[in-house]
Amino acid sequence: MPTNLLLLPLLGGFWFVHFCYFFKFRAQRLDGYRLLLESAFFGLLLIIPARLITYFWPRFSGLGRGTEAEWVRFWQGPPLSGTATLSLLIGLIAPFLVNWLYAAYLRSSSPQEWGLDDEESGLWGAAVSFLWPAKEKALDFAIRNSGNQFFQLLHRAAVQKSRS
Repeated sequence: MPTNLLLLPLLGGFWFVHFCYFFKFRAQRLDGYRLLLESAFFGLLLIIPARLITYFWPRFSGLGRGTEAEWVRFWQGPPLSGTATLSLLIGLIAPFLVNWLYAAYLRSSSPQEWGLDDEESGLWGAAVSFLWPAKEKALDFAIRNSGNQFFQLLHRAAVQKSRS
């Protein structure tokens, strides 16, 4: 894979790290090269399913063969450009899917604890209300595992104040 194509999985990894609740709070505390390395790591993780899809889908599906032929006709670029592009697309979609699945899991495991707020109106308010438990749990997990005692103390104080 040419090195300029590695920019696409890197961007997908950066997007994933910044929008997935499990990694968002940690990524906000990282600086330059550490954030670049974490984005590169997740970009490489995104390449694996992208390569599996681009390798097997055209071999087992007529639609896949047509898509491959159109991609080659449209993009006469270097080899593995489809894998790099698909890893970027997966990186753009995956964090929102992970957040929604985790919120649905939390709501199904304890529905009485995470009831929907009636004060939120509209589709956007309902979506924010639905995702709130996932964001809250991910923040709690990130602060508990950060190792910074001061952040843990401030978080516990904020949580106790909001419950009372």
